[in-house]
Parts: sequence; structure tokens; C-alpha cells
Amino acid sequence: MKTKQIRRIIQQAIATEKTTGNLRDAIIGMAFLRGVQLNEPQLNGVIRFIREYIEHVPGLIDQINAHAKGKGVIDQISPILEAAEEYFIAPLDVIPDQLGLLGLVDDAYLANTLMQEISNSFKDKQQKSLFPMDMTQANLFIRNMIDEPAASLLDAGVLNALNGPVIQQTLADFSFSSASFQVTEPDPIWGNATMDEIVDARLGALGVV
Repeated sequence: MKTKQIRRIIQQAIATEKTTGNLRDAIIGMAFLRGVQLNEPQLNGVIRFIREYIEHVPGLIDQINAHAKGKGVIDQISPILEAAEEYFIAPLDVIPDQLGLLGLVDDAYLANTLMQEISNSFKDKQQKSLFPMDMTQANLFIRNMIDEPAASLLDAGVLNALNGPVIQQTLADFSFSSASFQVTEPDPIWGNATMDEIVDARLGALGVV
């Protein structure tokens, strides 16, 4: 697993944000376009949500990895986790990584969206989600933040990976051999809170709920 590398990248991005404020400025601009003026607590809440969204990638990968080892199915699920890791650290960037946390928004969107789509595909076959939290609402907010045409470019990358032979074969093998597999532990970042609660608490001031 490459989650240690991903966490180092995130820590470097947090340090960059402290000196540049790139993400803060982007959120202020996004709010302005929505006709919203955020106060400091509201602004910090949005920044916190985006940081947690980015940190969710290595957190979820580590959680699934540990669960799969415990269930004896790590060999079957590893290709899915590795694909999510590669999507986070891949050189395909619509937002330069040098921008700190802002530069990781697209990477996190790729990885979180890919894992959510894989979970949805598993649910279609097994009538239950693969991962503990549905990230659809969070992914939609981040997609709107990235905006077009970049968002569609990222979506195309996710679709290509999802429909590629590696993921499709892995899903087929995993669904057949691991029907009882389901991560039921609390989300590694947001615990037992629902995505509605998280979005309402962090993003309500932006008028996205």
C-alpha cells in the first residue's frame, strides 16, 4: 500500500496552504459566485471539510486493507485499492499539486469517486455497499468546485478505470468469492456521522444543502 506516501503528500499540502492560502482564496471565490459571504467559522468549516475529504482517501484505503486482511481476502481486493492509490498520486492533474491542498482536490476526487463507483457496482451484484459511507454527495460538491471542463475530464478517467479489464475482472472475482465482505466499522474520518450531517455542518453556509 502507498498510503504512507499519500499521507506525506497531504502533510506537505497542508503546510503549503498555511503559507499560501490558495484553498481559502478559492473557497472565497466560489462563495462570491454563489452570492454568499462567509464568516471566518463558516470558511474554516468548508476548509476543514475539503481537508477531511482529501484525508479520506488514505484513511479508507487503510481501513479496507485491514478489514480485508482480517477476512482473508486481501489478494482479491488489493487491485481495487492499488487503483485508487495510483489515481491519487498519478501525474494526471487538472489542478497543479504545487497549489497545496487546492492542488490535491482533483486527486482526491478521482480516488474517492472511483471507490464509490466500485462500491456501487458491488452493491448492484450483492445488494449491499462495499464501503461504510456513501460519498456521492461529497463527491458532487467537489465536482462542482472543480467545475467544467476539468470535472468531465476527471469523470472520463474514472469511467475508463472502472470499465477497464483489471477492475472489471477484480470485481467479478471478488463478488464471487467474497459475498460476505462488507466494511461495517465507522468511517475512518467521519465516524458514525451521515454524509447529510457532515455536509450540512460544513457546507450549509454555501447553500449546497
